[in-house]
Amino acid sequence: MPIPLEIPIEPTDQPARETVLTWVRHWIINGTLQPGEIIRDSEIAERFGVSRTPVREALLQLRFEGLVVMKPKGWTQVKPLELGQIENHLRVVDELEG
Repeated sequence: MPIPLEIPIEPTDQPARETVLTWVRHWIINGTLQPGEIIRDSEIAERFGVSRTPVREALLQLRFEGLVVMKPKGWTQVKPLELGQIENHLRVVDELEG
């Protein structure tokens, strides 16, 4: 997974978990991280300059939100889109634009 460079380098006053959660969620929603793409917690931890623990906590929250799927002691990936979801999204877009 190529990690975007648009990460704030300077420290913030929010917990590391929240910073990671905000950015990874943003990348999933805007399409930077594509459905089915593997997310490597070690790469994210290194880029943010944090331990893997806050990254794992953020990924667990994203799993709860339905944005990622996790295989225990395996991988984390952006949740693949299902056909029904795509149809629902297209209906919403159609209503908003119509």
